[in-house]
Formats: sequence, structure tokens, C-alpha cells
Amino acid sequence: MKRNMKKAYKKKNNPLLKFLFTLISLFFLIVVISVIAFRLKTAAKKQLFVKSTGATEQITVFTHGSFGSVIGLINFFQVIKDDISGTTYKKTVSKMRNDPGFYSSQPIMQKGLVSINPSFDLNSISNARYAAYPLIKGYDQIEQSLNQNRINNHYYTFGWSGLLSQSRRRKEAIRFYNALSEEIDRYKLLGKNVQIKILTHSHGGNLALNLAAVHAVMNNFENIDLLINNAINEDQKEAYKLMYEQIKILPKKSSLTILKGQKFLDYFPEKKDFKVSELLMFGCPIQPETEPLVLNNFFGHIYNIYSEEDVVQDMDVFSTKKESKKRLKILKKIDISKLRNKPEITQIKIMIERDIRKNKLESQKIFSLAQTETTTNNSNHNDGFIKKLLSNKVLFSKKTMDPSHKEMWFVSWEKSKNKDANALEIIPCVTFMPLILNAVKSMSKFTNDIDINLRLTARNLKVYAFKHKEKIKMTTNKMTVPRNLIDSIKTKLLEWRPEDISVTKQFDTIKNYQAQN
Repeated sequence: MKRNMKKAYKKKNNPLLKFLFTLISLFFLIVVISVIAFRLKTAAKKQLFVKSTGATEQITVFTHGSFGSVIGLINFFQVIKDDISGTTYKKTVSKMRNDPGFYSSQPIMQKGLVSINPSFDLNSISNARYAAYPLIKGYDQIEQSLNQNRINNHYYTFGWSGLLSQSRRRKEAIRFYNALSEEIDRYKLLGKNVQIKILTHSHGGNLALNLAAVHAVMNNFENIDLLINNAINEDQKEAYKLMYEQIKILPKKSSLTILKGQKFLDYFPEKKDFKVSELLMFGCPIQPETEPLVLNNFFGHIYNIYSEEDVVQDMDVFSTKKESKKRLKILKKIDISKLRNKPEITQIKIMIERDIRKNKLESQKIFSLAQTETTTNNSNHNDGFIKKLLSNKVLFSKKTMDPSHKEMWFVSWEKSKNKDANALEIIPCVTFMPLILNAVKSMSKFTNDIDINLRLTARNLKVYAFKHKEKIKMTTNKMTVPRNLIDSIKTKLLEWRPEDISVTKQFDTIKNYQAQN
């Protein structure tokens, strides 16, 4: 017994065992400390991520359409050939594009990505009557009234040449892509995560669609043949190939010298990991060169917004190899069910002040639309074709109050002379888009092809949403904002009306720039 106790005592006090015991204890202590440190570090990272990205912010960009398109008739054949370099058309439009006098009717500023702090206060921009400020302010107020927990919006315009040219739109899409990339990086340095929303008019939509081609090429630059061969049709193959040819000759950003204007954005794109959450195209001429790009997952959701009274949208047969259309047809031509991560696509027809007649059918309330004839003054037969286009009197008078090509995006200053003109007659549709989108999204579970009717009553501005060409039950497809909010926006907007809003002044300005060439 004593011998066993003695052996145990010796074993217990063995220096080697003590050393091993101490070593094992230290090992477990280090493991425990490491686990705790790792968890604390992970928690800190999560907390930092929450602080930097928890409140997502949004970049909302307004992108104008073609600029001075009618002047392209001066160099008709060069426009057809997409070879406008050195033409009178290009030189005239370049000078017009830099004239702030043309900024008074639409959300447009100088070329490039321009930050806008929207306002109704003329003094805030030294009385310069740039319509971008009040129009975007009205848009923002409507959005605030509908979305109380909205994300923080940062507003911009993106300006480009506006020339009728496929090659120019591809080139300026690269500039747009680089401008967005730089702005996203700037927000990241501030610890902010941003999503991108783009609203476009006319060919601004085709410019924005080309962003998808830039993105696809940059993410497959080393395997460009594979990208082209896997395209959904010949038009998409051509879009990728031509964009690749445009990009591959560009210098690296680091090798650029100091350049003026937008040329400082003419560099090989560096960023590949951003996308556009929403693209809204107002009156975009749907063309085969860019239509397949709507299926690119660079976009989260695309809205094609059109009007039956828009006679300009499908008139562009000059800058396309086939024809322009109002509606996306590719959705029926391609089996998009096989495409991975394709964007949501919604087509929206805009109507204004159509009669909504309630009828009863099997005890269900069904709403139908009936056309309301409106009278418009005939254009002066002595006016030239250019003046007719500038004054929005193109080809024939409107049969309804539905928006024309210009009324989608431009303020109707001429109508504002009439004291009885209401907000829907003066303010462009783009300003009402937050309300329209709310109505459209309420219909998303029913259809992605929607007719919208805007009606201004004594108390509200109402938006009714219907399945395209069909009558459906009225459930959640009506949205409203108070009439006093809309009237307030109209009143404040009218303070920005230019002193001379005549078409004659615009026409004389164009002739002056043309004479300088």
C-alpha cells in the first residue's frame, strides 16, 4: 500500500509530466482565446457591414434622349451610313448641346454624370432655369409621399451628345459605365453600398441598354468568342462583337493624360461587379441592335414605357438596320424560360384622362377604358417641318390626352400659358413615375404587360392599372396621391418658366449654330 502511494506520488511530481500537462493546458488556453477573438472579430465585421450597408442608398440617374435629331436630315445619307464625323449635323448639335438655353424644358444638364440637388428654389442655382431641378424635386416629393421608409436617394443626370448614331451610343455607353463605376467607388470609400436606378428618354434607353453589352464584354474579355457564340441571336452577337471592338482599342485609365469634357472617361473599363437594379425607358425606339440586351442579367428590372400618341418613337428608320418599334417583341421570339438570371421585364402603356366606366358583370366590378376624343389646334401650314417637330405638332393632331413623345419627358411650357391647364397637361410623365411604379408593382402578380390610366380628380391624382387590352377585377391596382401635392408641384414648376418659350426662338438658335459651320 505504502509502495503504491509512493509510486503515485513520484508520478504526480514527475517533471516531464508536469511539463506536458503545462503544455497541453497552454494549448487549450490558446485555442479558447483564438475562438473568442475570432468570434469578436466576426461580430465586429458584421457590425461594420451593417453600419456601411444596412441603409442601402440609391443613385437615380436621368438620361436624356436624342438631341436635335431633326437636324440629321441635313446629312441624311451620312446618318444612314452611321458616318457622321465632320458633318454639319454633328458640328451643329455639338454647339447646341453646350447651350444651357436648351436645358429649360427637360431633365438635362451638361455632358457626363452630374450630381443634382433637386429644388424648387430658383435662387439655389442663381436663377438659371434648368428644368432638371424642379422636375426631379417633384419626382422626389411624390416618392416621399408614397414611401415613408424610403432609401436615401442621390440624384444625377447623365449627359451625352444625343447624336443619331449606333456607334456613338456604344462609345458613350462606355463613358456612362465608367462614370457609374467611379461614383460607386466614391460611395464605397464613404462606407456606403448603393444601388442604381436609371430613367431614360428616347434613345437614352438604347444608350443605357448598351451598358449591358459593356458589362458582358468586360466579364468575358478573355473568352470573347465564347460570349459571341453563345449569344441568343445574330443581333446580340453583333452587339457584343461591336462593343468588344470599341473597348479593345481604349487605353488603360492609368495611362490617360488630362482630357477635357467626357473624354476623360474614354478608358478601358475596370469594374465588372456592379449592376443596374431598375431601368425605366420612356419612349425608347426599340431596335434590333439593342433589343436583345434587355435579356442581360446586368439589369434587375426593365420597364418599357410607351404611349399610343407617341408618333416619334417608331419613326427612327435612320439609325437602325431595320425599324424601330414601341414594344419589346423579343419576349415572344425567344424562349426566355431557358435563360438564367434574366431580368424582370414589364411593358407599360401610359394613358391620360381616359373615361373609366363601371360595369357590373356577375356581381363583380369590372373597369373598362373608353377613348376620350380631345380637340387640338391644327398646326400652321406655313411652319416648316423642323418647327412642327419642335412644337410637338408632328404629322397629325392627337386624338386623346395620352402623352406624346415630348410630353413623356419635357415640360409643356406652351400649354402652361393657358390658366385652365391642369398638372397632367404641363408636367411630364417622368415626374409621376413613383406613383405609376407603385400601381404597376401592385399588379406584378397578375401580369407584366400593363395599361396605366392617370386621372386628376378634385381630391386626388389617381393611377389605375389594367392588364394590357383586357378588363380585370379592380383589387390593388389603384394608387393615389393628394391633388394638393400635384397642384403644388405645378405651381412651383411654373416659376421656372423661361421668359421666351417660343418655337421661333429655338428655331433661330438652331439656324444660328448651323450658319457657323
